[in-house]
Amino acid sequence: MIRSMTGFASIRRSLSDVEIVWEIKTVNHRYLEISCRLPRDWSGLEPLLRERIRQKLGRGKVDCCLKLESATGTASLRIDKAVLAQLAVAIDKVQQEMGALAQPTALDVLSWEGVLAKEVDDVDALKQTALAVLAEALDELLAYRLREGASLKTVILSRCDELEKAAATVAKRLPQVREHWRSRLLARIAEIDVDVDPARIEQELLFASQKMDVAEELDRLRLHIQEVRDTLDSDKSIGRRLDFLMQELNRETNTLSSKSVDSAVTQLTVDMKVLIEQIREQVQNIE
Repeated sequence: MIRSMTGFASIRRSLSDVEIVWEIKTVNHRYLEISCRLPRDWSGLEPLLRERIRQKLGRGKVDCCLKLESATGTASLRIDKAVLAQLAVAIDKVQQEMGALAQPTALDVLSWEGVLAKEVDDVDALKQTALAVLAEALDELLAYRLREGASLKTVILSRCDELEKAAATVAKRLPQVREHWRSRLLARIAEIDVDVDPARIEQELLFASQKMDVAEELDRLRLHIQEVRDTLDSDKSIGRRLDFLMQELNRETNTLSSKSVDSAVTQLTVDMKVLIEQIREQVQNIE
């Protein structure tokens, strides 16, 4: 099943009087880019956190945030004196550089990240629980991305059907286009009332027919469309391959357009380019 790069997950679990909250959001990106926001003194967990995410995700920009909140509202609190001292020095420097400013209130100081911390009886147990909850959040995220991927697949297959119908219409019209071009050439020769070697006329008609021949382009177009369908059924990361196939589809359609001598065929190639662009926009969000 294909996976979208867009997803969101939020999981909340309690351990004693601490509420563990994971929030993970992903959007499309060319590579896997991970951004982590962790509580103070939890930075040592970041390498393991990144590894867990890499095991689950192949591409996308990932924003991962862990919050620790009071589950009962009665958790023991402590002031981190080291952070408080650093904050006091910073406030003093600002006052020296900018002159007299309003002094921060006690609540302003306490609201600064890291100044006020919760007392936790067993930090190691809390971290292990947090990692277990992370696994749940990642599973929820993957489920979200799979649902989005299924929707993208439906849209892409629908556009492939329309693209194939347009290509079939072009193929069906080609004999009529060639006959119309032949009749128009013979009519012009008759208008100028000159003797022309019939063999030369046939030679020119053959040359023009070869220039208008797009059988190979139509065959390759159909093969690429089928390859898109087959790729959508793959269990692997398919975004880059689909992006390459969009380039190939666009190339064949451009060749069809350049060889066209019929307004109806030209309009069909324009419609095909629109469909390919619509598919490409969906493909940009596939992992």
